[in-house]
Amino acid sequence: MRDEREQRFATIALSGSLRPASRWLPGSIKPQIEPDRAPQDIGKTLKRIARRLAADCALEAIDTETSADVYLGTALNLPLENESADAVVTSPPYYVTYDYLDVQRLTYLAFGWDLPAHDQIGRRYFISPDGFGFVPPSSMKAWYERYRKEETVLGRALRAYLNDLDAHLGEVQRVLAPHGIVAYAIGNSKRREETFDLAAALAELMVRRGFNDVEVVTRGQGTRRILPSGRDLKTGRFSSQTTSVVDERIVWARAPKGEKPTANQHF
Repeated sequence: MRDEREQRFATIALSGSLRPASRWLPGSIKPQIEPDRAPQDIGKTLKRIARRLAADCALEAIDTETSADVYLGTALNLPLENESADAVVTSPPYYVTYDYLDVQRLTYLAFGWDLPAHDQIGRRYFISPDGFGFVPPSSMKAWYERYRKEETVLGRALRAYLNDLDAHLGEVQRVLAPHGIVAYAIGNSKRREETFDLAAALAELMVRRGFNDVEVVTRGQGTRRILPSGRDLKTGRFSSQTTSVVDERIVWARAPKGEKPTANQHF
C-alpha cells in the first residue's frame, strides 16, 4: 500500500483481527490460552474488524464541531505546559496484573516490532534491586515484606510500580490548573485470598503529594468487561467458571496547592 493512511488503517485492522484468530481466552486483555477454543478464520475476522473500524471512522467524521489534539508522551513525561489541564482522567496499570505490552504480543510478533518492556509502568521484569529510601504506602507495606522486598521479582516490581506512580503524580501536579480534578479508575484484586488494595495505595500517594479532597468510591460494573467474569482466588488464573474478584474503584482528588514542580523535574 502506497497511501500512508491506508497503511495505518490496514495495520490497525490486522492487529485487531489477530486475537480472535488465536486460542487466547476471549473477552480478556490478559494473554491466556483457552485449551478448548478453536481459532476463527483470520480472513473472516479481518473483514469484520475492518468494517467495524471503517464505521467508527465514518462516525467520527460526522461530528465536525468537536476538535481534539493528540500528543505523544508518557505518563512520566506529559507533553503539556504547567497548569494547562483542567482535569486528568485515566486508568493506571493494576501493578503486574495486566501487561499492556504482552497483551499485544501477537501484533509485535506479526510486524517484527521490538517490545519496549523497560518503558512500561507495572512491568514485572528488567528491574534492578534498588530499594534505598523506599517507603511503601501502608496498604502495600505487608505485601512488599511478603514478597521479600528486593529479593524477588514481585518485590522489585511492586517498588518500581509505586515509585513510577508517584513520579507520574508529580507530573500531574505540574500540569493541573488550580482546583483541577483527577480521576483514576483502578481495581483491587485478591491475592492469596487477601485484598490487594491498590486504590488505597494510590490515594495515600496522592495525599503525600498534597492533593486535596482525596476520595475512593466504588465503580459500577457495566456489561462490557476487560476481563472474563472470574478469577481463581488461589492461582489468580482467569476463567469463565470462577467467581469475579476484581473490585473496581474510582480515586478522585483536587490539584494540590502550593508551588508547582517544573517540567522534567525528578522525584
